[in-house]
Amino acid sequence: MIVPHTFLHGGSMKKLTLLNYRIWNIFLLLLVSLLLLGCSYAGKPTFKTCQDVCDGLVGYYPFFGNANDLSGNGNDGNVSGATLTNDRDENVDSAYLFNGKDSLINFPSLIIKQSTTIVVIFKANSYPMELEQDYPFFAIVWDLAPRARDTWIGIKYGGDKHGQRDIEFAWEAATYKGANYHTKHRENKYFHLAGVYDKKKGISEIYLNGLKKAASKLTAGQRIKFDGIKIGIRDVNNLMVPAAFNGVIDEVRVYDRALSSEEIYKIFEK
Repeated sequence: MIVPHTFLHGGSMKKLTLLNYRIWNIFLLLLVSLLLLGCSYAGKPTFKTCQDVCDGLVGYYPFFGNANDLSGNGNDGNVSGATLTNDRDENVDSAYLFNGKDSLINFPSLIIKQSTTIVVIFKANSYPMELEQDYPFFAIVWDLAPRARDTWIGIKYGGDKHGQRDIEFAWEAATYKGANYHTKHRENKYFHLAGVYDKKKGISEIYLNGLKKAASKLTAGQRIKFDGIKIGIRDVNNLMVPAAFNGVIDEVRVYDRALSSEEIYKIFEK
């Protein structure tokens, strides 16, 4: 191979090496992003007490045999119809299976009042296909206003009858505003999902497998009174269209503040 004279004296070789280094870093970043989206989330083992990003944690549910709150705040859950199952690491009775009909976990004392972050590890066993619904969805983590049934804050997974798939975190459905990320449906794969609402900035954000995927301005939510978080269902008073989740929820965290991107990623890679 003929080596240019300038290469031998280090001039262009140094520039070429730096360029190759930058290209290699970009390639690795793209590769990691594709792997995170295509593979089932595993992460490190779940602990019985919070090990990382614990400031503002008001509800911590690793589901070790029950739905007790291990954050120390006493916001325990009441299980109805959901059954204990293996978690993402095949630990026995360390996650909850939801039947897609009427199962849920209710947290009556855990009420969202301001900025919040909800983190959930889940896998869907099917795609939501409620009859006669143009936009069927699963309610993964939900808080519904009792006097305004179309007003809520939470994370939903769904799409429309034409095959569009999305994940959304929003404060108020009536405004049709919230962070929305379109994704392909993958059954039997775990995802690490986080929704952030920053009241001061008036924005919501969606993070999938540690990476921010969408953000949106919000104008509602400050004057609404909610009735307590539920996992696995939208509305227990409307079982004809409950938006009931069909799948496994492995872990849930609820914060009373908006977490940063760095904090979300730290929880993801724990």
